[in-house]
Amino acid sequence: STQSRSSAASDVYKRQMYKLRPVGTDDLDDIFDWRNHDDIRKHMYNYEIITRSEHVNWFEKMLVSPEMSYFILEKEKDKIGVLGFYDIDEKTCMASWAFYKSPYLNVRGIGVIMEYLALEYYFDYLSMRKLNCEVLEHNSSVIKMHEKFGFIVEGCKRKHFLNKNGDYEDIYLLSIFRSEWLNIKEKIENVLETKFGINGNQLEIIKP
Repeated sequence: STQSRSSAASDVYKRQMYKLRPVGTDDLDDIFDWRNHDDIRKHMYNYEIITRSEHVNWFEKMLVSPEMSYFILEKEKDKIGVLGFYDIDEKTCMASWAFYKSPYLNVRGIGVIMEYLALEYYFDYLSMRKLNCEVLEHNSSVIKMHEKFGFIVEGCKRKHFLNKNGDYEDIYLLSIFRSEWLNIKEKIENVLETKFGINGNQLEIIKP
């Protein structure tokens, strides 16, 4: 009916859009702020406050390095997270990745959205073979989320990282192959739709 079509159109219009785009120079200050926030630093190898000069040096290198590729996730016009691929090796078709959300915005499902878009870009657009990541022992929720996306724990550096409390933590090594992602991709899309009400029409990837 006309009414049902109108209702459906209205529902699509109300659904918010998520866009993954390459990091640009305008993102320098936001990422600097996020990297120094307590909620972000506690999960990083470098838990010390980062100086502005250190950040600028890293940022400028990141923008031009063929071994790094960073993206901002936006919800409508709000910046809600950053993800990056590093140690990109085109010969072996491998890289590592990490992500963190804005500490100032609580967006339901942001971790799932970011990981889905990251794997879509990495395996679909770049056609890479394997993606790696490392997660500190205390960040068990992220380890579990990676596993739900098909990542496998392939190793552990036991009591390898000295945290700010003076305790040693394990570092978990995880990885996923392109074939593993393709096998689980549809399941993740169903989770996005049924649990968070997000479909493919609401997700956009802006390629470099």
